[in-house]
Amino acid sequence: MMPYEKKSKAGLILGLAAAAEFILLIVFAIIVSNISGDALNKMPEMTARVEVVDKNIKGGTPTQYRICFQFKDGTEKIFITDFESYEKIQENQSGTLFYKEVYRSDGTNTNESDRLFIRFEQATPG
Repeated sequence: MMPYEKKSKAGLILGLAAAAEFILLIVFAIIVSNISGDALNKMPEMTARVEVVDKNIKGGTPTQYRICFQFKDGTEKIFITDFESYEKIQENQSGTLFYKEVYRSDGTNTNESDRLFIRFEQATPG
């Protein structure tokens, strides 16, 4: 066997190993996402008085329309919304947020994937 053939086989093996690892990561991400989604669907709907403190769009596939709400206790949480809600809701608006939230076994939920935006009703002046 010639030296370049050994290198070629080693490169092929490394490439296949990297591809297998990538596929396993994708499968794991899909499984975790489905578990989180199922848990969110089973959670009760909650409401809170909030103020809109920030909006941003995170590019990618799919595009994420993200709104940061500040709760009365000062806590800020980001929710991924649909495009229509994102366009309608403006910074500095106050109102009632309808949402679902799931907590991890350690009691945390630091990720927007642990939350489900349902709707936001702007407070009426008065």
